[in-house]
Amino acid sequence: MRTTVRALLALVAATAAAVAAAGVVGAQGSEGCPTGTVDLGTWCVSAGFERVDDNRAQGSYLDATQACTRRGGYLPTAEMLVGAAGRVALAGRLDDDPATASVDTEAGDGLQDRREMSATLITTRAGSGAAGSLGTSDRSTGDPRTGEPSPPSEPADLEPVTLQYVTVVDNRNRGGFAGGVPIGEPGRFRCAFNKGGQGAPAASAPAAPAAVRLDATQRVTLAGLRESGIRPVLRCARDCRYLMELRLSARTARRLGVGRSGRKDAVIARSGRKAERIDAGGRVQVRLRPGRTIGRRMDYWMERLRLPSVTATLRVVVQPQGGRQRTLRRTVAVRRGGA
Repeated sequence: MRTTVRALLALVAATAAAVAAAGVVGAQGSEGCPTGTVDLGTWCVSAGFERVDDNRAQGSYLDATQACTRRGGYLPTAEMLVGAAGRVALAGRLDDDPATASVDTEAGDGLQDRREMSATLITTRAGSGAAGSLGTSDRSTGDPRTGEPSPPSEPADLEPVTLQYVTVVDNRNRGGFAGGVPIGEPGRFRCAFNKGGQGAPAASAPAAPAAVRLDATQRVTLAGLRESGIRPVLRCARDCRYLMELRLSARTARRLGVGRSGRKDAVIARSGRKAERIDAGGRVQVRLRPGRTIGRRMDYWMERLRLPSVTATLRVVVQPQGGRQRTLRRTVAVRRGGA
């Protein structure tokens, strides 16, 4: 009986060790995965969108595949992205939850629904020409030994609009398909990595910038700010400590009568006096509310100066466990009007 119990306990311990080694909890930058990626068991995927070599935020299908190869990975297929939807913040529509999807919150250039690129290709018409054409260059000649005539010159079509990549959307963590896009048109993309691949840095490598992410509410009304605050979402790949503030520039603060200094930004709302903590791989909604006096002054002077909105800066100081302290900023428009 004792032998059986010992064998069972040994099996339980071995299973627990195997689960921990596999990293099935989705921690970013775990063993065998590059930092800034999500561990999906046997493979890893970028936690955020990648950029092409010249630091453009979007790239064509050719740009994206080459960028992922340079990183030691590859462009994930549509089924891979859909399967990861519950663990990765895929691109989403404006009505998706910004806490679990990558939603456009930059109101300054307009708000748009988002979708992202996959490696899955489709053609929009039948025939081999739908996948491109090699064409015939001017220097092509026939075989003189057989008397073959030189072929006529024909233009190449190496990026046909009829060859398209399938786009994927978060769809409330279920994954969904958002149509095809010609391979030459730019799109957002992320990279996939095989666990333990040559391009995967060690787990002890410094955290990549994508290890900490801030999603802030952009359409903030003054009434809503006074009554319920705003709830920015902060995510952290490692254990993090953070402090968050909402600030007005010194010039704007003077105009609204809420600044204490003529040279420094005025803090109009903060998350608290003590640093809070986020567990590894987690996220938190932070509530920010201004003091009553500040809220009343802003309301009075915005109305008197006929300011429909003022620009504020959401500032968060984050320090991952064992990492460097970072400061993240996001611009927020605070508008007058109802909540």
